[in-house]
Amino acid sequence: MSYLCFLVIMIILSLVSVVFSLIAPIMVQIWSKSVEGITIYRILLLSIIMAVFMLINILFIVIKERYSRKLNRENFFDYLKDILTLKYDYIISEGIMKILDKTIMSVNNIYLFITGDNIKLITNSLVMLIVSVWILYINKYIFLACLIVIPINILGFAKINKVLLEKSRNMELQVTTGWQKVLSVISNTEYIKQKSNPDIIKNYLSDTVDTIYNSMSDVNMYSVSTSTLIHSINSIFQTVILTYGVYNFAFVGHDYFSLMILMILIPTFFNTLSSLVGSKLNKRNFTIAKEFKDNLEKMSEVYSGNNLEEIKNISFNISELKLPTHSIDVNIVGEFSKGDIIRIKGDSGRGKSTFLKSIIGFRENDGIFINGKEINSYNLLALRNRIEYMGQDAYVFQGSLEDNLFFGIENYKDKIDSVKQDPLLKTIFSSKDLDSDIFNLGADLSGGEKQKIALARAINSNVDILLLDEITSSIDKESSVEIYNRIKEISKDKIIFIISHDDIVDNICNNHILI
Repeated sequence: MSYLCFLVIMIILSLVSVVFSLIAPIMVQIWSKSVEGITIYRILLLSIIMAVFMLINILFIVIKERYSRKLNRENFFDYLKDILTLKYDYIISEGIMKILDKTIMSVNNIYLFITGDNIKLITNSLVMLIVSVWILYINKYIFLACLIVIPINILGFAKINKVLLEKSRNMELQVTTGWQKVLSVISNTEYIKQKSNPDIIKNYLSDTVDTIYNSMSDVNMYSVSTSTLIHSINSIFQTVILTYGVYNFAFVGHDYFSLMILMILIPTFFNTLSSLVGSKLNKRNFTIAKEFKDNLEKMSEVYSGNNLEEIKNISFNISELKLPTHSIDVNIVGEFSKGDIIRIKGDSGRGKSTFLKSIIGFRENDGIFINGKEINSYNLLALRNRIEYMGQDAYVFQGSLEDNLFFGIENYKDKIDSVKQDPLLKTIFSSKDLDSDIFNLGADLSGGEKQKIALARAINSNVDILLLDEITSSIDKESSVEIYNRIKEISKDKIIFIISHDDIVDNICNNHILI
């Protein structure tokens, strides 16, 4: 169902619902003044009307939520696509949890506006128009009084919305940054569990949590207090108008039918007006969500350039490595081809990791050539299809062992038998099978086991270049030897770069780069 079709259906159902909600009180008022009064037949008719009203509301909810499933799914994956194409250093600076938190909030706010407030804006505008014309037909002075209230609400809530938009932006920044800090502190289960005094954590996070809830309270206090002020003004106008109506139609004109209709129309007018400006006010969250989406698109990488079927060789002539905050003078020169295993040496902070991340295009640096062409001439997606980067923290996620071993690998079923026989995974398969669940972040695996799974996945992805950044720095020597022996075995058709402080890596390397 297209959004236009959904919108039309929702507007029709909303208008029908409004009509049915007005029919019952009007009929009761008319019947109470008639000779027959309220009979069994009329009670039955009223019950049928109320039942239809209830069914319309249920139908409204069912259609809305069924459409919302598709809407939320599409919006989430649309945001996720932008997240996956973000520049590497933007993700590092912002924090992936902060970006994901904003994404979830944005998807929810878009859903609330598109399936709720946007429909209310249109429906309530139509209801306001109809009710206003009806009031004008009954009494022009009451109509003019109602007309005065409209700009008070529109201009008042426009001012509130402008201030709230800025306050909401600040709150969102403080909340997401604050929760990111809280998560970073409590995410290490082993360390946190050993702290016998919880006040240590409480005292450290106290200012952060205060900032989070103070910012939320500030927004809510401003929103509620200013909204209450305008609603109070509406209540005063409504009371004065109804008092005038009672005096004019009951005591002066004795037009009880018009008074009866007015007693229904005036509350409907003010309720609709409140709902209308409230929906307009809620649009700020939708605006923030769209601004976040636009910002993601601005910070995305550019995917253009030549395709890359195979990397046969790679060469370097780099005089400067660019980092986010500074540059490092270097002299990296050399040419390497398949079968080469190159150890990257250098003091801490000299840019060894930045060098590897430049090869896969996480960071932009000049002087890198693949198959004789500048690396920047290739499409980034095509480049990364031929290169695998492994860091100190092995990429293991919640899912089955099979999911982790073959994630991102197409048509892998014919590789399952060979993977099961891989000596690198012998200790893992001694206690698990392919269907075994892996806990969140591999909490049920040792550091060596996680690296073995990640390396096995890299081996079976059939890439041309492996970039190994301190992959054995936090595992035991026996596991390190197993991993490096396996790397040596598969090096014939790959170019492998290794950063390691462990000198045993020299046993398998045939070249080195000093940074």
